[in-house]
Amino acid sequence: MRRFIPLAALAAHLCGCASATIDSTASVVAGEDALPTPLAATAERREALEFAFVDGWGLVLATPRVLESFPGALRTAKGRNRTVEPCRLEIARAAAPFGAAEVEAASLGPERLRADGLYDGLVEIRVIYGAGSHYEVRQSILRCTIRRDGSVVSAEPAEPRARPR
Repeated sequence: MRRFIPLAALAAHLCGCASATIDSTASVVAGEDALPTPLAATAERREALEFAFVDGWGLVLATPRVLESFPGALRTAKGRNRTVEPCRLEIARAAAPFGAAEVEAASLGPERLRADGLYDGLVEIRVIYGAGSHYEVRQSILRCTIRRDGSVVSAEPAEPRARPR
């Protein structure tokens, strides 16, 4: 089942909790896998959440998959991907009302120029929310689509795939 939610609520779903599509009408299509919000604000959860003490951060709430790599840097694959920064900025804007402490992004390979002149690229996004006594970390792979001027057309959950080495 899909529902429309405001763009500000985009920050309600990264790390396997909602699908989202950013469009020029400033709305989001939410369904089952993707963009940033504090985990506590989301009723639907596909993976169990865990608290862990992380050196330099303190108490962190995230899925086991995210905790395995946190706080290590996201790895960037080779090849030009001009969708990374516009997508990161759009997610940061949407996550800000939820208290995002940090938004990280990494390219998962070169962008693709579509026949309609838009650029598609895979981007891994990590959003770290300060939640008072702890941090909540959301992470997902998105397919970001931008116009030639760098404006974001959409950011949709992408199927998980093997990470580049």
